Amino acid sequence: MLIRFRQDVIDLNPKAVVLLAGTNDIAGNTGPSTIAMIMDNIKGMAEIATSNDIKVILPLPYPHMITHGNQVWNLLRKLLHLIN
Repeated sequence: MLIRFRQDVIDLNPKAVVLLAGTNDIAGNTGPSTIAMIMDNIKGMAEIATSNDIKVILPLPYPHMITHGNQVWNLLRKLLHLIN
């Protein structure tokens, strides 16, 4: 998502962007990713959006993935820390 963020979001000049990210990474749909890698990508997108006067909406993912539940909870904790 971070690689495409400029063309998919910034170039369209939106007032806000919803960043619901991380669960596909945890599931390994795009290859292995650590929570740190996921958080770096989310922070990067949030910083780019904010610097372009785009409001960031950061919904929290549901820990619905039984196989990866602990990783989702770990991501949730880090996202809550980020937005607080």
